[in-house]
Amino acid sequence: MNLLTRQVALAGASPLVAPPAFAHAVAGARVFLPTHRITLVIFAAAALLASPGAVLAHSFPRTAEPAAGSTVPSALTAVMINFTEALEPHFSGLQVFDTQGHQVDKKDAHVDPHDSKRFSVDLTSLTAGTYKVVWHATSVDTHKTQGSYTFTVAP
Repeated sequence: MNLLTRQVALAGASPLVAPPAFAHAVAGARVFLPTHRITLVIFAAAALLASPGAVLAHSFPRTAEPAAGSTVPSALTAVMINFTEALEPHFSGLQVFDTQGHQVDKKDAHVDPHDSKRFSVDLTSLTAGTYKVVWHATSVDTHKTQGSYTFTVAP
């Protein structure tokens, strides 16, 4: 054991052989990393991956009225979507279009002041036919999602 190896061993580090990708640059060289730092990095990465916040960060529709693919009466006055996370109202949108591409909502999409996960828009008088709901949501933690679905108004 030479002096450097002995000093590294006393400092709590373990020698690691350089990975093959770096073999051309450090052929046969040994890289010394403190063992406790490697362990700390591994545990920190595992904790981040296991945290539920990482999975639930994006806001997706939980329920919708009318529901995707449903048939509803012509008396429908609004479209409402309940999301999994709170929304940022200024960066989210909700629109409804007929089959010709004309916007048939009243352009008043809003997040409910009492429930920041509920997003709705009022509708003009709808005739029988198929309609497309288009939404984009930015959750309060700034993650963005978007989507669309259709529903049918019965004659």
